[in-house]
Amino acid sequence: MEIQLSLAPIKQEVDIIYNGLCDHNEHFAPNVRESSIGFWLLDETKSMVGGIAAQQVGSILQINYFWLPEVYRGQAWGSQLYYQLEAYASKYALQSICLDTYSFQAPKFYQGLGFHEVGRFQNYPLNGIDKIFMQKVLM
Repeated sequence: MEIQLSLAPIKQEVDIIYNGLCDHNEHFAPNVRESSIGFWLLDETKSMVGGIAAQQVGSILQINYFWLPEVYRGQAWGSQLYYQLEAYASKYALQSICLDTYSFQAPKFYQGLGFHEVGRFQNYPLNGIDKIFMQKVLM
């Protein structure tokens, strides 16, 4: 046996670890459903310009990415996208929505939508920036 460093792991290598972890987790949280969901903002030419990409894991919806170009901000598009996501979560009786954001991104936006901070990494990824974990309980 030996330990080897990989500075650029390939997908197949990472999948070995991921699949092993999933197999282990199955004993403690059996039949946890995982699926991806997205809501996209389309411009007048039907080209995607932004949106939300999320992952349903069991009864939780994890927002992985939420982005709009500056030109579409402040026009309620972000709120509309979020409320579509929340309606989906409610329709399928999901318990909560969670996400992480940086202190320079949109924590106030998410607080305005009813999210609460549940954790924080200070000085991540750099001094003066925090990574904030947020959750909104739906049920």
